[in-house]
Amino acid sequence: MTHQEAKLIFERTLRDAAKTGKPLFGIDITFDNVDYEPTVGKTYIQTHLLPVDTFTATLDGSDHTGLKGIFQMKIVGSSGTGNGEAAAIATQLKVLFRTDTLFTSGKDWVQVITPLKVNEGRSQDGNWSVPTHFEYRADTSNY
Repeated sequence: MTHQEAKLIFERTLRDAAKTGKPLFGIDITFDNVDYEPTVGKTYIQTHLLPVDTFTATLDGSDHTGLKGIFQMKIVGSSGTGNGEAAAIATQLKVLFRTDTLFTSGKDWVQVITPLKVNEGRSQDGNWSVPTHFEYRADTSNY
Protein backbone atom coordinates (compact mmCIF):
# COMPACT_ATOMS: atom_id res chain seq x y z
CA MET A 1 0.00 0.00 0.00
CA THR A 2 1.08 3.56 -0.64
CA HIS A 3 -0.04 6.87 0.85
CA GLN A 4 -1.88 7.56 -2.42
CA GLU A 5 -3.82 4.30 -2.10
CA ALA A 6 -4.76 5.21 1.49
CA LYS A 7 -5.99 8.59 0.25
CA LEU A 8 -8.12 6.94 -2.45
CA ILE A 9 -9.74 4.68 0.17
CA PHE A 10 -10.65 7.66 2.38
CA GLU A 11 -11.91 9.67 -0.59
CA ARG A 12 -14.10 6.76 -1.74
CA THR A 13 -15.55 6.52 1.77
CA LEU A 14 -16.39 10.24 1.70
CA ARG A 15 -17.92 10.06 -1.79
CA ASP A 16 -20.11 7.12 -0.75
CA ALA A 17 -21.27 9.01 2.37
CA ALA A 18 -22.07 12.10 0.27
CA LYS A 19 -24.30 9.95 -1.94
CA THR A 20 -26.21 8.26 0.87
CA GLY A 21 -25.44 9.71 4.31
CA LYS A 22 -27.00 12.57 6.25
CA PRO A 23 -25.87 15.32 6.86
CA LEU A 24 -23.18 14.64 4.24
CA PHE A 25 -25.81 13.90 1.61
CA GLY A 26 -25.27 16.05 -1.46
CA ILE A 27 -22.11 17.76 -0.20
CA ASP A 28 -19.42 18.20 -2.83
CA ILE A 29 -16.01 16.70 -2.04
CA THR A 30 -12.95 18.31 -3.64
CA PHE A 31 -9.71 16.48 -4.27
CA ASP A 32 -6.14 17.59 -4.89
CA ASN A 33 -5.30 18.31 -8.52
CA VAL A 34 -8.96 18.23 -9.62
CA ASP A 35 -10.60 21.46 -10.82
CA TYR A 36 -13.53 22.55 -8.66
CA GLU A 37 -15.46 25.80 -8.89
CA PRO A 38 -17.51 26.17 -5.68
CA THR A 39 -21.07 27.41 -5.94
CA VAL A 40 -21.66 30.55 -3.91
CA GLY A 41 -23.33 29.66 -0.61
CA LYS A 42 -22.82 25.89 -1.03
CA THR A 43 -20.92 23.96 1.63
CA TYR A 44 -18.25 21.53 0.47
CA ILE A 45 -15.33 19.51 1.87
CA GLN A 46 -11.72 19.87 0.72
CA THR A 47 -9.50 16.83 1.28
CA HIS A 48 -5.75 16.71 1.73
CA LEU A 49 -3.38 13.90 2.65
CA LEU A 50 -0.21 14.65 4.56
CA PRO A 51 2.18 11.67 4.50
CA VAL A 52 4.15 11.61 7.73
CA ASP A 53 6.27 8.48 7.82
CA THR A 54 7.20 5.32 5.97
CA PHE A 55 8.89 2.70 8.10
CA THR A 56 9.69 -0.98 8.41
CA ALA A 57 9.79 -3.40 11.33
CA THR A 58 12.63 -5.42 9.82
CA LEU A 59 16.23 -4.52 9.12
CA ASP A 60 16.17 -5.00 5.38
CA GLY A 61 12.55 -3.88 4.84
CA SER A 62 11.84 -6.76 2.50
CA ASP A 63 8.88 -8.25 4.38
CA HIS A 64 7.15 -5.28 6.02
CA THR A 65 6.36 -1.68 5.16
CA GLY A 66 4.34 0.66 7.34
CA LEU A 67 2.84 4.04 6.56
CA LYS A 68 1.59 6.80 8.83
CA GLY A 69 -0.06 10.02 7.81
CA ILE A 70 -2.74 12.61 8.41
CA PHE A 71 -5.95 12.90 6.39
CA GLN A 72 -7.43 16.40 6.52
CA MET A 73 -10.99 17.33 5.59
CA LYS A 74 -11.70 21.05 5.57
CA ILE A 75 -15.39 21.97 5.81
CA VAL A 76 -15.93 25.14 3.77
CA GLY A 77 -19.18 27.12 3.82
CA SER A 78 -20.61 30.60 3.79
CA SER A 79 -19.17 33.11 6.21
CA GLY A 80 -21.56 34.75 8.67
CA THR A 81 -24.03 31.84 8.93
CA GLY A 82 -22.88 30.40 12.24
CA ASN A 83 -21.21 27.09 13.08
CA GLY A 84 -24.28 24.83 13.03
CA GLU A 85 -23.82 23.26 9.61
CA ALA A 86 -20.05 22.76 10.01
CA ALA A 87 -20.58 21.26 13.49
CA ALA A 88 -23.18 18.79 12.14
CA ILE A 89 -20.85 17.76 9.32
CA ALA A 90 -17.90 17.37 11.73
CA THR A 91 -20.05 15.13 13.96
CA GLN A 92 -20.89 12.95 10.95
CA LEU A 93 -17.20 12.78 9.99
CA LYS A 94 -16.39 11.59 13.54
CA VAL A 95 -18.90 8.76 13.10
CA LEU A 96 -17.67 7.90 9.61
CA PHE A 97 -13.97 7.85 10.56
CA ARG A 98 -14.05 6.28 14.04
CA THR A 99 -10.80 5.41 15.76
CA ASP A 100 -9.65 1.83 15.13
CA THR A 101 -11.82 1.51 12.02
CA LEU A 102 -10.24 -0.50 9.21
CA PHE A 103 -10.96 0.62 5.67
CA THR A 104 -10.17 -1.86 2.91
CA SER A 105 -9.76 -2.03 -0.82
CA GLY A 106 -8.97 -5.49 -2.07
CA LYS A 107 -6.09 -6.82 0.01
CA ASP A 108 -5.02 -3.35 1.16
CA TRP A 109 -6.22 -1.81 4.40
CA VAL A 110 -5.73 1.42 6.29
CA GLN A 111 -6.66 2.11 9.92
CA VAL A 112 -7.76 5.32 11.65
CA ILE A 113 -5.56 5.56 14.75
CA THR A 114 -6.62 8.87 16.35
CA PRO A 115 -10.02 10.44 16.96
CA LEU A 116 -11.08 13.10 14.48
CA LYS A 117 -9.88 16.48 15.68
CA VAL A 118 -12.02 19.51 14.86
CA ASN A 119 -9.98 22.72 14.81
CA GLU A 120 -11.07 26.32 15.22
CA GLY A 121 -12.97 27.73 12.28
CA ARG A 122 -11.67 30.81 10.52
CA SER A 123 -12.55 33.13 7.71
CA GLN A 124 -10.77 32.27 4.47
CA ASP A 125 -11.37 33.82 1.05
CA GLY A 126 -14.80 35.09 2.13
CA ASN A 127 -15.84 31.64 3.38
CA TRP A 128 -15.89 30.01 6.80
CA SER A 129 -13.44 27.10 6.97
CA VAL A 130 -13.36 24.42 9.70
CA PRO A 131 -10.38 22.05 9.38
CA THR A 132 -10.66 18.51 10.74
CA HIS A 133 -8.13 15.69 10.62
CA PHE A 134 -7.19 12.24 11.87
CA GLU A 135 -4.06 10.10 11.75
CA TYR A 136 -3.93 6.81 9.90
CA ARG A 137 -1.66 3.80 9.64
CA ALA A 138 -1.29 1.05 7.06
CA ASP A 139 0.98 -1.99 7.15
CA THR A 140 1.85 -4.33 4.32
CA SER A 141 3.48 -7.71 4.55
CA ASN A 142 5.33 -9.58 1.83
CA TYR A 143 4.97 -13.05 3.38
